[in-house]
Amino acid sequence: MDRNCLDYLGLHRLHQAGAFFVTPTKKGLKMTWIKSSSVDWASGLRSDQTVHLATEEGRAHYPDALRRVRFKNRTSGRLLEFLANNFDLPAITITGPYVLRWRMELVLRGNKRHFRSKTLQGTSQFSN
Repeated sequence: MDRNCLDYLGLHRLHQAGAFFVTPTKKGLKMTWIKSSSVDWASGLRSDQTVHLATEEGRAHYPDALRRVRFKNRTSGRLLEFLANNFDLPAITITGPYVLRWRMELVLRGNKRHFRSKTLQGTSQFSN
């Protein structure tokens, strides 16, 4: 999921349905720390924490605990922070879908420049 579509009520509905999600956090998101797990810094991980949303509205929309994973991207040097509802997977696995998604977006951006196109449209049954 994208950072701009952080809908905690919708995320909680996904959680209740048994779905697994990973989404980047928004800047300034207020969270209450519950506990931390150890991480391997050599992998790029910086923290793996269990948190609750700290605001009254946030707790009303998502009352359960969340997992916050911080990861330093080796390529860009940026510190990335994710929220997830899966506590069973290794922390490095939580970062994987977003890192791969970002790589795909960079490839698409390069293709748009190369082909001088504002949009890329497919003709298969799966395209819009």
